[in-house]
Amino acid sequence: MHHARWMAKAIYSLKIYMFQDQFVLTAAEKKGVTDISLFVALIYSRYWNEAPVAERAPFNDARLLAQIQAYPHRAIWNAAAMAFRRIILVSWKCA
Repeated sequence: MHHARWMAKAIYSLKIYMFQDQFVLTAAEKKGVTDISLFVALIYSRYWNEAPVAERAPFNDARLLAQIQAYPHRAIWNAAAMAFRRIILVSWKCA
């Protein structure tokens, strides 16, 4: 998924989580929104904000991958790890 589309979904997930009392959500939807929002807030947002700092990119990539691998929610861990691998493969092909 393209970074801009992912961030749009992440931002909307955070908004839905913050205003979940104003929506009619099923239990599964609430759990999904909560899971994604926690991942974005606890893990991904830090590295998204530090992305413009080019000299820290390799270090940040390594730390992000380590935190993804240590993340306790396995479904999110798998999805994030696969997305990270796709990004790495694309960047290697372009280099």
